[in-house]
Amino acid sequence: MSVRSVRRRLRQRVAEHDWLEGVSVAFGVLFLVGAIACVWAVAITVGTLGDAEPAISDEATILAGSTPGSLQATRWFGIVLFTVLAIIATAVGWFLAGDAVRHVARRVRRRV
Repeated sequence: MSVRSVRRRLRQRVAEHDWLEGVSVAFGVLFLVGAIACVWAVAITVGTLGDAEPAISDEATILAGSTPGSLQATRWFGIVLFTVLAIIATAVGWFLAGDAVRHVARRVRRRV
């Protein structure tokens, strides 16, 4: 095998792969992982809704600017925020990596 044929085969193999598709799938997987993290954050926030407020002295509460009502409002804001972020991250992740996920799922189904 000559050097010329090895270089030609290498160029053909590189041309067969779409590197932009690989990068987009990697970003899609990162967005899907981010969506899972957002769902986890929503679960934690929902789990702490009924918890008692931390015992802080009145002076420290006034200085910090937080009241029991503002802490509860912050929890509700976290639920809404992380829910919206989870929906957006899932949509973007599926847009970028959905075809690759379906392709892998089909391949796994054929083997089973």
